[in-house]
Amino acid sequence: MKSLSFLEKSILFLLLVSSFILNALPGFSRLSICLAALFLFFIFLKERKVFLIKNYLLPFIFLAFNMFSLLWGGNVDYVMQVSSAVIIGYAVFVGLRYDMPTSLLLWTMALAAAVNIVFSYQNILYFQGTEADRIAGLSGNANGLAILLSFIAFFLYFLARKRNFLIKCIVFFLLFFVLFYTGSRKGLLLVGMIMLFFGMDYLMWQKAKMRSQRFIIVFLVLMLFLGFCFKKFYETSKDIVAVQRAEELLRGEDLWSAQTRYLMIDEGIKLWLAKPVFGWGGGGFAKNSGFGTYSHNNYTEILSNYGITGFCLYYSFYVYLFMFGWKLRREYLPRIGLFVVLMFFILGWGFVSLADKASWIFLGISAHCMFPYKKEQLK
Repeated sequence: MKSLSFLEKSILFLLLVSSFILNALPGFSRLSICLAALFLFFIFLKERKVFLIKNYLLPFIFLAFNMFSLLWGGNVDYVMQVSSAVIIGYAVFVGLRYDMPTSLLLWTMALAAAVNIVFSYQNILYFQGTEADRIAGLSGNANGLAILLSFIAFFLYFLARKRNFLIKCIVFFLLFFVLFYTGSRKGLLLVGMIMLFFGMDYLMWQKAKMRSQRFIIVFLVLMLFLGFCFKKFYETSKDIVAVQRAEELLRGEDLWSAQTRYLMIDEGIKLWLAKPVFGWGGGGFAKNSGFGTYSHNNYTEILSNYGITGFCLYYSFYVYLFMFGWKLRREYLPRIGLFVVLMFFILGWGFVSLADKASWIFLGISAHCMFPYKKEQLK
């Protein structure tokens, strides 16, 4: 397999910038799919054949089904958004297979995080810790910003060749920003899971260096220490907006947000039961539910739009990645991909990643982590 040329790397850089930064700006939303198509065209010229890796075939089967949903009522703009996201994720996956420098990927994501934060600077100046003042970034969605920054922090730390002081500072700042400025409960969940993964990664690294008995002792001491510190940490964390909002949800005080989402899920299930096999077509929930927007739940969004057929086609790729990663869970890179897939399964209950370009890019990175060409690449 040939390496990428400077032009192809430049196209990938612009693709990442347009997907993470320019996508939210009027008039630039279609730029990323144009760049993805241009990159894949160059790959076609290089290979002299349609380049479709068999491990990434399932998303394209869903993409075809998504396009066919136009025949029974799908919304053209919605269908094109979903198709664009799938192709963009695949283009990044192909770029990584052609040895796209990891540093290019990571520093472009870091740039995207910085631009989103700088864009929010005016809001930060007047931040008062209320829900109305939650920082939303370029997309105007605080949850989307929290998920974007959390995954960028995760990949920066675990895919960097050297975890130097600068990388650690950037990762710490991004997670700090998610907790204290976005006020996102999904961001709180992601940061907590990432910290758990940090701990697991450290323990597995230590386990390789010490005998089993010493490892068990160190693990138990660490668990006792965390147990003693939990109360103090919880009292300190009450100032975090995301923690406050999570408490409100558990106490039943955040009624408007929770009830709206419950009603959306209920309506999504009703729409699915009305057309259980093929659904109402792409964008069917927004068109027929009365809410006029997506369902805020990936599972009911897919079921109502594409029926059980589209649901199985969409999540077959997730299940395939999860099963493949689980077999290689003791290896470093597949473990990273496995974590990302697991988090998307969990986030699906409150976040629609179906047409989100950044989510498909993260999924493409995860797929690359799980499908190395050689055994030594797993280490």
